[in-house]
Amino acid sequence: MISPQTASFRVAGRTIQENLDRAMAEGRIVVDEDGRYRLAPNPGTSLLTSDTPTLIKYGPSPPPCQFLNDFLFKAAYGGAQVPHGCRSCYKILVWPADLRGLMALKRIFEPLPCSTKVRNEALDARTPNTYLGVVYADGLEMARQLHRDLRTAIDTEPTLGTAIRMEIRRGCTNYEQSCGPSDRYSFDPALEAIEQELAALYRAPPPPLHPKAKRDAAALLRLIQIAFQIGDETYKDFNGGKGLRFDPVAYDVDSPEDDGAGRKA
Repeated sequence: MISPQTASFRVAGRTIQENLDRAMAEGRIVVDEDGRYRLAPNPGTSLLTSDTPTLIKYGPSPPPCQFLNDFLFKAAYGGAQVPHGCRSCYKILVWPADLRGLMALKRIFEPLPCSTKVRNEALDARTPNTYLGVVYADGLEMARQLHRDLRTAIDTEPTLGTAIRMEIRRGCTNYEQSCGPSDRYSFDPALEAIEQELAALYRAPPPPLHPKAKRDAAALLRLIQIAFQIGDETYKDFNGGKGLRFDPVAYDVDSPEDDGAGRKA
């Protein structure tokens, strides 16, 4: 059980305990027999990939985003307070034009000493993005230096170049959607101790069912499939040049004497 001080701490007029009770009532979190909180079961942990296929490289200290965003922000804080643990999280976002550029960006990301990801979001109705690369930075100064280094590498990469858009942003998009502009965030010092207590009472989801190599292979296959669906012909770079489209035979509806030879669509 959480301490009375943490339970009664108010975020935008509601206590943390009220927010947690609401999240439990809505089935978003559960409490185990030992009193520890966890996110409600998510079948996605057993899936190989999804409609937002992602290739992830973790740095030496990957951010605990599920705890910070899914549990603290969405449940304990009721979507009204950016977690103290996210205060120094900045990201460099890069928007390649096609799958060829995305995979070139992945190669550029590989030697970076931090967590990165590349993905396709074309089938995600919540975002206007198609291809996206993300680099996680600890603090604005680190983000600025990474941006400068990446800009040079991207500008000189033939499959990317100077027209590729890049931005530095802070934290997660849903924070700004709910809490306003990120340059106006405020953090009560009391949140640090509260989040340490809640972290001790939180049970992280189990690791993915499938090994990373298998998940990455499935994600690449899904990236190829979605590229084909949206008309990005650079998918052929990653499947041996084989086109996934073919022309089936169609028949003339107005020729009853047709001998059945058919014609190409």
